[in-house]
Amino acid sequence: LQRRLDPLQGRCKEHWARCDNSRTGAIDFVSFLKWFASNPFTEYDAETQCIINLAHRFSVSVQTVQEVKLEFDAADTNKDGSIDFEEFSVVLAKIMRIPLGAELPRCRARSLWMELHHGQIRSDAAFENFVPWWLNRKDALTPYQDLYHRVRQIGSRHLDPPAYPKTEEEDFDDAPRSPGRKFSRLESRTS
Repeated sequence: LQRRLDPLQGRCKEHWARCDNSRTGAIDFVSFLKWFASNPFTEYDAETQCIINLAHRFSVSVQTVQEVKLEFDAADTNKDGSIDFEEFSVVLAKIMRIPLGAELPRCRARSLWMELHHGQIRSDAAFENFVPWWLNRKDALTPYQDLYHRVRQIGSRHLDPPAYPKTEEEDFDDAPRSPGRKFSRLESRTS
């Protein structure tokens, strides 16, 4: 612990010496303000600096990149900093906000995996490669329901046609009826 504190204490003494213009061991408020304004706290670990750089590069908030990083790291089961295809599918499900019980078709996930790698066959993807791809594609891929609305209509007003033609009996069963009155099959065919 002491070895980790020594460099930090040394840097604190350097900063104090730069602020202590009067060399009295005390810092006045004006000196502190000058020091504070000239020393923004931008010393981050490599991971945080990467997140900040990606956010600036793609003009998105740091929070946006952090949210993707959290899902990426959660899916990275072996914690090697990259994800394979199965982990990629998990990340997509989370960041596309695919509802529980629904899933992105495997062939669609495979297509997106190939797109991420520019058509090359790769076994993994690093976060630094995933984020630029995601930020460029996210508007076209989210929300999940909109992805398929462009392909086909979804909802009770847009039902798919039946897979086979209806029989006369099924047509009768679907016919509108007056409340309280029952029709026989013979009546429905003659009317």
